[in-house]
Amino acid sequence: MANKRGSVVLSFILLVMIIGGLSTGYFLVKNEELKLVLLLLVAVIGLIGTPIIIFQLVGKARKIRKRLKQIETLIPVESLETLKDKYLEIYTLYLKLPERDKQNFYGRVTQLREKLEGQLKAEKKLQLLLEHDAGTLEQQQQQYEEMNLLYEKLPLKVQEKYSVALTQRKEELEGGPGLVK
Repeated sequence: MANKRGSVVLSFILLVMIIGGLSTGYFLVKNEELKLVLLLLVAVIGLIGTPIIIFQLVGKARKIRKRLKQIETLIPVESLETLKDKYLEIYTLYLKLPERDKQNFYGRVTQLREKLEGQLKAEKKLQLLLEHDAGTLEQQQQQYEEMNLLYEKLPLKVQEKYSVALTQRKEELEGGPGLVK
């Protein structure tokens, strides 16, 4: 983090020194042709160096904005492990942002974390309910309804993982008390 910030500061200092040196040379030189060359060099270096420094400063915000947009389209589809990895990338970028830019992304990063935590909790609870059989048929039906609600909160790839077990549980319940464990 400090390395990146240091490179931006170093680039800025270097740019100012070069432009300052060339500008000083412009005022000290008496030859008009050389003055024109120095003036052109100042303009070219200024026109090239300034966007590079601005890009270094703005690039992080643009990168995090792009990644947030990508992950928001993946949330209903992708597996939780993939989403967690992408969230960690986003969070790492967020931590590298300057303090003044962090406030622009705090809400979106926090909301993303809460969505992922909700999905993780839903999956964990679904796993527990699938492992545990309630006693009576009525309790098992309530448990199935709860499992179905949790199942619908999960991304498609995670739903695929549990669809067979949920279908099997549904068939057991529809078969009546004789087929229930």
